[in-house]
Formats: sequence, C-alpha cells, structure tokens
Amino acid sequence: MSAVMRRGRTPIVRRVGSWPSVAALVVAAVGALFHAGCGLSPDQRTAVAKFSEAAATVADHSAREIVQVRTDVIATRTRQHAIARVFGELDEANERSRLDHLVELENAQPRLAAATAVADFANLLNTLATGDQTERFATATDRFLTSLQSVQGVNLSPEKAGAIGAIVIAAGRMGIESARANAIKAVVVETEEPIKTVIRQLQADLAIEASDTLTLTGFDWSRTLNVERRFAGAMAREITSKRPPSIVPSPSFTPDDSQWGDLHACAQEMLVDLDRRIADRAAASAELAKSFSAMDKAHDKLVIAVQTDQISIGTAIDAFATQAQELSRAIKILRD
Repeated sequence: MSAVMRRGRTPIVRRVGSWPSVAALVVAAVGALFHAGCGLSPDQRTAVAKFSEAAATVADHSAREIVQVRTDVIATRTRQHAIARVFGELDEANERSRLDHLVELENAQPRLAAATAVADFANLLNTLATGDQTERFATATDRFLTSLQSVQGVNLSPEKAGAIGAIVIAAGRMGIESARANAIKAVVVETEEPIKTVIRQLQADLAIEASDTLTLTGFDWSRTLNVERRFAGAMAREITSKRPPSIVPSPSFTPDDSQWGDLHACAQEMLVDLDRRIADRAAASAELAKSFSAMDKAHDKLVIAVQTDQISIGTAIDAFATQAQELSRAIKILRD
C-alpha cells in the first residue's frame, strides 16, 4: 500500500543545488569509493538487511494503522447518523454531521509522510545492499530524499540531499562492491539526525500516553476514539431515555415502543463495535510504540555497523527484527 501520494518534483539527484557548497563532500566521498578496498562484510550485510526489512515492516503497519483509525471513526459515525436520521435531518452546522470530523486526511498526512520516509529509507538500504539493477539506485535515492525532506521538523538541506544523491549515482555507475558499501555509509551517516527525528516523532505520536498536542499531526488515535466513544455513549443514553439525538435539531418522527426498542438495540451494537475497535487500536498502538523504540536503538547501531565491522552491534538490530515480527503477528491477529 502506498502510504502517501507523491507530488511531481524534479528528482533531487538532478538538482544538486549549489554545487560549490557540496563539492567537498562529493569529491571526498567519491574518492573514498575508488580507494576503498572491499565491500560490506557478511556481518555488515546482515545488519543492513535485517534493519531494512524490519523498518519496512514497521513503517507499513504504522501507515495502515493511521488509516484504520480513520476507518474506525467513520464506521462509528455512519452508525450514529443512521440512527439519528430516523428522527429527521441532521444539523449541518454541527461538526459531527461530517463523517470524517477529527480524522480528516490532511490531519493524517504528516504521520503518513513520516512513515513513508522510514519505508523509503529501508527500501534504499535494501536496494544498495542487495539490488543488482544499479539503475534503480537513482529512483530509490530520490524517493527517499524527497520523502525525508517532506517530514515536518526534519532538517536536510537541498545541498546535502543532492550530494548524497550524487554519491549513490556514482556508486551505481561503478558497479563494484566497495562503492556500494561507501554509498550505504554515506546514506546512513549523513541522514543520521533526520532519520532519528522521524523515528522519535512517530514513536511519541503513537504512544498511548500521547498528549493533546502531538509532535506530528494532532491526530491522536486514543484521544480521537475516546472522544468518539463519549459522543456515541451520549447518543445511546438519549435513545435509552427515548429522546431524539441532539444532532437532530428538529425531530419530525416519534418512534413507537417497538421502534424505540430496535433503536436501542442498534445503539448498543454500535457501542460494542466501537469498544472492540478501541481495544484493537490500543493493542496495535502499543506494539507500534515498542517497535519504534526498538528501531531507535537499532538505528544507533546501524550507524556504527556501516562504519566498522563489529559483531557485537547486532544485538539491538536483532531485537528490532524480532519486535517487527511480533508487531506483524499482533496486527494479523487483530485483523483476522
């Protein structure tokens, strides 16, 4: 699933920016490509592969969950509107007459952009480490750098992005393992802080304890769904008390006792369904928060791994890979 719609742009690798300002970085890095003696060691290759696979998995589930929150709210709102319309027309001035109130796509977009940046980072690493079609290097690099720069709060200058792109393209043209290794090093090391920012934003934004003022979006699943639960509960109480829902300003229909009973049953079914959705989102969000915490630690070790071949660095990356698998299992159970 594509987490976010991409805008047409001139590829970063073709718009390097002010070349004199980045020439030193490019010259030094490309020089390293020529002089490096070997490619990634087996341990380094394993570390990159495990991290990229786990990061892609977590990013995908993150994007899917934010879409699922929107689906959950709209499903519950649809049930409320169906009950309310029995009594008459909805109050169009009431913001709750909109199915997507609180879950508008523009509110979800920043988190989706952040998840996309992580997914594109993982894809670029995997492409550089395992891909045999060097022409894909340019596409993967441009996707990653473009999505990373689109995330709120990320500081990656066009000059640095262009320089990274140039280094990767040079590695692709050389077609040698040492060039790939140095390109991976450049990508990981030069984007260390921006990627760290994205990971921590997503981690904080997905935490169950998230405050009303969020890092990325203001799209707090727990606050949104619990607000929805309060409104749904209020409507159910109105129906139980045989009162028209407040969202209908001028009721034009009065149910008989049998019809009130049917409406009460519908309202209770709505609450049961919403409580299940809230519980599912709580479980998924908790696993996602743990996954981004593990990713944060693994990313620290990845930065070391691409610069020096230390077997001991694998522990955090292995733990992240295991957590990503746990996340997938948990999500599968919730969706089945």
